[in-house]
Amino acid sequence: MDVRARVVHLTAAGQQRVAEIRRELAKREAEMLAEFSGTEIAVMLARFEWLNQRLRSCARR
Repeated sequence: MDVRARVVHLTAAGQQRVAEIRRELAKREAEMLAEFSGTEIAVMLARFEWLNQRLRSCARR
């Protein structure tokens, strides 16, 4: 497989994986909304956002 074909293959595989992750997140979000109160969800989202910012900060280094 030449380099261009490999890049196209990896890009398609990556896009497929992202789609799978998004479906799983949507499923988990629906489960979470059914299980937790609005306040509990707000706290979890704030913690997630803080962690996400930390991870992005580390990735830039």
